[in-house]
Amino acid sequence: MLAMRLFVPLACLLAMASCVAPQASQAEIIPALELRGGASELKQAFNEHSDRPRLVVLAPPSCRRTLTAMGEIRAEIEHLSAGDPVTWLVIWQDDLPGDDARAADLASTALGWERTMYFHDGYGSASRKLARGTVLSGALDRAFLFYPAGLAWEEHPPAPAAWVHCMGRITPEHGHEPEGMAQAMTHRCAKLWE
Repeated sequence: MLAMRLFVPLACLLAMASCVAPQASQAEIIPALELRGGASELKQAFNEHSDRPRLVVLAPPSCRRTLTAMGEIRAEIEHLSAGDPVTWLVIWQDDLPGDDARAADLASTALGWERTMYFHDGYGSASRKLARGTVLSGALDRAFLFYPAGLAWEEHPPAPAAWVHCMGRITPEHGHEPEGMAQAMTHRCAKLWE
């Protein structure tokens, strides 16, 4: 019984250890734009890039598993869309104990991707708005949503042409473990570029 009491906290600590924010010096920080209880800045960026395909990422900034999945998806999507570059809108969500605006800035800096805009959604407003375009109600977390060129965000965000998440058993046809998200998203997007 004592062994079980020690095992559960130890397992939690080990899981949290795999989700640690990257470090960077103050001089080289790429700040994430703070969404202060709304998503108007995200909507504006989404619509400004409507002439290009867009991939929206919702992720906690301090989870290395998610950052790894993001890198894998980016490499695959860049390969698929070689003649039609994708604009990335990364929305950092406060999901884990170390997640905050500073962690979002550090994660943005660690990625430093071209054609990418970074946002910090500490209030969850973007995740609630983007969930409306999927079959989910409530909020959308740890997800990748693909929008082809030409779609605009009117009153509500449009439905994504392809999307995956790692939120557990919710919509199992879209749900995957972080390690399987790159392959699933690439497979869905490849059909759109055929």
